[in-house]
Amino acid sequence: PRPPEYPDFATDNTAVKLDGNGAYFALEDSGLQSPFDFTNGDGITLEAWAQLDQLHTNENVYIISKGRTGSNKFAPDNQNWALRIREMKGQACISFLFATVPTSGKAKSDAHWHRWTSSVGFRPGKTWHHIAISYRFGDPKSIRGWIDGRPQDGGWDMGGATAEAPVVDNDAIWIGSSRGGAAANSFRGSLDAIAITRQRLDDAVLKMRYRRVGGEEELA
Repeated sequence: PRPPEYPDFATDNTAVKLDGNGAYFALEDSGLQSPFDFTNGDGITLEAWAQLDQLHTNENVYIISKGRTGSNKFAPDNQNWALRIREMKGQACISFLFATVPTSGKAKSDAHWHRWTSSVGFRPGKTWHHIAISYRFGDPKSIRGWIDGRPQDGGWDMGGATAEAPVVDNDAIWIGSSRGGAAANSFRGSLDAIAITRQRLDDAVLKMRYRRVGGEEELA
């Protein structure tokens, strides 16, 4: 994104282009109670500018996440937090995902997964979109999502809303993919200005994140 269409960026601004074939950026976690570790009581806001080339049916592609890298040093379902784009009815909906510790006796095999997805999204294409999710762990009613500065409704599925704490360990932070670089979880397009904030940002702040000359892009 660059001026004049996106006036808040530098004229020589650059982004990263990802091909969807498993490419990702990795940042190692710094250890116990690192700034990337979140548990109950912690607020989080995840943001990014995204230009999505393509999204296949039922795909969940990753923007940024902690855990679930596929490393044999950690449990496979160790998702501390994730900002993703989920395909629903041809739309690119924003989605937040984390896992809790699995417990025996649950009727659903995915009961330890907790996924919130916006009700509407945008169409893949050349347009840049600002997306954001905020949440306070332990308070499922605190979930909030934005596309292009506008709040979005949504809902929980899989294990549903929960007050349980997320799994947290020292697995890495990945941008652009997950699960060892699985194609179905790999972003196809460009990403810029990804941010993690250890507090819940509000509507006023996130509305200001998005400025586009020529008017707002219609959502799907």
